[in-house]
Amino acid sequence: MTTKRRRGRDLALKMLYQFDMANSSKEETLNQAELFQTTSKSSPEILVFAKEICDIAISNIDEIDNYIKTNVENWNLDRISVIDRNILRLAIGELIFKPDTPPKVIINEAIELAKKYGDENSKSFINGVLDAIMYKIRPGFSK
Repeated sequence: MTTKRRRGRDLALKMLYQFDMANSSKEETLNQAELFQTTSKSSPEILVFAKEICDIAISNIDEIDNYIKTNVENWNLDRISVIDRNILRLAIGELIFKPDTPPKVIINEAIELAKKYGDENSKSFINGVLDAIMYKIRPGFSK
């Protein structure tokens, strides 16, 4: 059974991917969310969550990208695959701006997206980067 939040994250990733690839504005991306909802047959509550976390990622993209850049060695942000980069953006945005969501949930969901949409190395890459960042964003967290 897929949770509504998992489906929302999946939808948000598609929206953020379009934002990144088409160089759309935040407004265009969020306004087109209903189109994504229709094609994925998502409920209104899934759409609301997807738009919320996509908005967080886009609105705070510079701060989020800085976390990525400072936590990947020998990688330029543009060298990270579009899918991996946007999974990281969504997850880091949630880690920073949705403190009510447990970090383990955010990381596990990001790994699931990486398994579904990324390549064979995505899962390990996403896990490693988020693990390093999580303790900087939420220093009181323990495994």
